[in-house]
This record gives sequence, structure tokens and C-alpha cells, in this order.
Amino acid sequence: MACCWLTLALAVWPVGNFPLNDDWDYARSVRLFLEQRQFVLSPEARVTLLAQVLWGALFSLPFGFSFEALRLSTLVAALGGIIATFTLTRLLGGGTLVSGIAALSLAVCPLVFVLAFTFMTDVPVTALSAAALALLVASLEKPTAPLLALGTAACVAAVLVRPTAFAVPVAFALAVVCSWYQPAAWGRALVPMLGAGGTLAGWHLWMVGRGLAGLANVQAGELGAVLASGPAAVARAVAQQSGAAFLYLGLFTLPVTLLWLAGWLGSASARLRLALVLALLVGGGAPLLLGVRMPVAENVLYDLGLGPLTLHDAFFGQPPAGTTAPGWLWPVVTALAGAGGVLASCALGAGVCQRWNARQRPAVLLLLFTLGFSFAPLAIAGFLDRYLIALLPPLLALLAPPGSSVPRWGVTNAALVLVLFALFSVLAVRDYFACNRARWTLLERWLQAGASPAAIDGGFEFNGWFTYDPTYRRLPGRSWWWVQDDRYLVTFTPLAGYRVVDREPYQRLLPPGDGVVLMLERTR
Repeated sequence: MACCWLTLALAVWPVGNFPLNDDWDYARSVRLFLEQRQFVLSPEARVTLLAQVLWGALFSLPFGFSFEALRLSTLVAALGGIIATFTLTRLLGGGTLVSGIAALSLAVCPLVFVLAFTFMTDVPVTALSAAALALLVASLEKPTAPLLALGTAACVAAVLVRPTAFAVPVAFALAVVCSWYQPAAWGRALVPMLGAGGTLAGWHLWMVGRGLAGLANVQAGELGAVLASGPAAVARAVAQQSGAAFLYLGLFTLPVTLLWLAGWLGSASARLRLALVLALLVGGGAPLLLGVRMPVAENVLYDLGLGPLTLHDAFFGQPPAGTTAPGWLWPVVTALAGAGGVLASCALGAGVCQRWNARQRPAVLLLLFTLGFSFAPLAIAGFLDRYLIALLPPLLALLAPPGSSVPRWGVTNAALVLVLFALFSVLAVRDYFACNRARWTLLERWLQAGASPAAIDGGFEFNGWFTYDPTYRRLPGRSWWWVQDDRYLVTFTPLAGYRVVDREPYQRLLPPGDGVVLMLERTR
């Protein structure tokens, strides 16, 4: 599995000392920690981050701070999450082949894959939560102090990346209590929750003592605003967000759920097979009839690529020429996602029932509660596509068919989907890096020539890294990302009122073609 992950990473060739997406903000905390030996969290960072800063600093020690070192730290964390998902699936009764398919489904999921090449918090918190779940499930089967201690440590580390990971220790406590364990075991069940909860409380008090908002800065505003809008608005939000999650999770769990489909079509009665096929057709057609087209919760997955396009023209609605998908692609993907959502719902019910009858009730409840507690705030406050990846390890473990006997043609179909996901992910992320290397080559050329960062709108990451100001007020007609003066503007296309003064070409693979990043100078 490690060899497979290394091969995929090398195929992307993620070289370049530059930030991606929001990770400039988190990288700043690492750099300040290395230089000043103190933990600094900006007001933009709605996470706890401490554990990730320490992890990133560890990888920066050999050669000093760089975005490449931080990127390596996330790639290693991602591998840990993949292995944890494999282990968790095995503990839930999946065979080696099935568990491998579940782990690879996480590895090549486009949302996971692109984020693994950044210093964003999504992959580290997913990996730590998956490790915590695997350790806590193991402690349910073999209640020993070391397993419980390791599970608690993983929970603590996870909440020190993102506080939303607190869902895991709370789910563990409830799973034990609801599984009719003897009350003597309840004390052990509270250990992870008390450890993680105490850690969060200590972190909050520490941040407040330093004049920061602490946990009040962690997306509490969005959640409170929706809850205050009334039951009808909350119900609409939950329905909308649940529908979006249904499509995304249905699509990205297809490699595992296709194993169930092969078994059902091979052994069920003709009537049940017909009912299943009709349900899949309805699931695939319903989003299209309702006018829904993926991607519906955009951030890192967009029209025909991965990684947000954060230059002025692309961000505000003018994508690079030649990068839009053919008209048939997203309707087909949406139909597959809808059918996959129906299939995942059926597989989840079947998997839970089988494991419940196999006396794995505490483990099943732990994963179900984790899914519920993790998704509840997203369903109310809304989410970006990348927020869903934390749900994948417990969901894939529950969806994986228990036992080691799976139909051969089901494995073939699962492998085909994995290959398609891997191909898209590698090509799209490779393009993401090629585009950003061209962008930063152009910017560095102008900085070396004497241009001031304050006079450049170089895109979200550039201005975040060079000109971030927590007191900034957006100026009319300019990008919102801390642009002080847009005399120079980096774009993919020429714009009115500007002339092209420099360009940097790059090669695009998806679709194949030539791309270019432009430096524009204001003419009026």
C-alpha cells in the first residue's frame, strides 16, 4: 500500500515551494513556531491546528521551513490514514481484498488526493480520526489499557488539528453505554472523551488568555446563524446539504458498494434484482430531473480539475480556455453519484445488520454515531466538498462487505472504478501543480525584478502569504484577498483596462493542451 501511494505521489511530481489553497495561513504558524518557538494562530484559521504545526515543524527540521517539507508531512499523514482505514475495515470483519479496496477508495478519492498534496487540515484530521477509530474498535474487542491509551492519544491529537474530531470520543462513550456493557466498563468509555474534552477546554482557555476567540472562532457563527433562522430554514438547509452529501459519498464509495451489487445480482431472486435495478435507475435519474448537476459543493473539485482556481479572472467566473468539461460529462457523473447513493444506502443497511448479528454492536454504534455527530453540523451550517472526507473512513468500513468471499466480476468493476479515480486524480493534480509552478515562476521573476507584493494581485495564496492584514478592508473593484494595489494582475486571460506585460506557459494534461499564466499591467 505504501508503494502504491509513493507511485501515485511520484506520478504527480509535487515540486514547488509555494502555498496552495488555505495552507499559506497554516504554514505561517509553522514558520513562526520554528523561528520564535511560539504558537501563533491567525484570525483566519478556524481550527485548533497545534498538533499539525508540531507535525509540520518535525518535517521542517532537517532542511528548514519550506512548503515542500509541509507537503511531505501531509503525504505521510495521508498514508497513515489509508493504513488506518484498511485496519478499521479488517476489524469490522472485511477480508484482506475488501479492506484493500476500501483503503484504496480513500487513497484515490479525488477530494482526498488533491488535499494530500497541501498543508490543509482536512487530511491530517481524517487520518488521526481513522487511527483513533481503529484503536478504539480494537479496544472494544480486547479491552486493554495500552489500546485505550493509544486511542485516547489519537483523539487528543485529532482535536488539536480540528475540534470537530471530538465526535469520535463522544461516539465511543455513547456506543459503550448503548451496547448494554456492564456499568463497570462505562468509566473506560469516558476516558477518550474526557481526555479530548479537557484538551479542547485547555486550548480554548489558552487562546482566550492570549486575546484570541478560541473555540468561538470555529465556524460557530455560521451554525448559530442557521439555527437562529427558524425550524423551516434549518429543515431546508439539512435537506439540501444531505442531498449534496448523498451524491458525493455515493460517488466516492462506488468501488466498495459495487462489491455488494455483484453479490446481490448473483444471488438474489429475480424480483429483488428487478427492484434493485429500478431503485438505481430512480436514484440516478432523480437529480437530473430536479436540475441538480455535480459538483454542487465546489471547492477543490471543479469543472474539469482539482484544486481551487484562485486567480482573479478564474475565481470570479472566467476559467482558463480549454479547461471546461464536455456537456455530457457532469450529467453522467451526477447519475452515477445518485445511483451510488442508493447503492450505498442499501449496502449500509445490509452491512450494519450483518455486523449487528455478528455481535459487533459496539463497533457498529461507534462508527454510526461518529458519522452522525460529524455530519450534523455540516448538514445545518453547510459545507465545502472537502469537509466530507472525514466521513469516508468510518463509512467505507461499514460499507465493506464482511467476510472474504466476493464475486470476481465485482472486484473487476471495483478495480476499474479505482483506476478511473486514480487516473483523474493524478492528471488533475499534476495540472494543478503545473499551473501553480508557472504562476509562481512568473511572480518570482517580477519580485526579483523589484516589483512590490503590495502592487500585485497574484491570487489568493500570493496575497495571503505576502500581504495578509487582519484589519484589511476590501477596496471596490479589487479582489477581496488583501490586495492593496492591483497595478499588476496575474490571470489566465487578458482583461479590459490592462495590457499583457509577461507570460509563463505550462503544459496541461486534462485535457491535453497548452496553458499560460499572464502578468497584466493596469493601463488606466
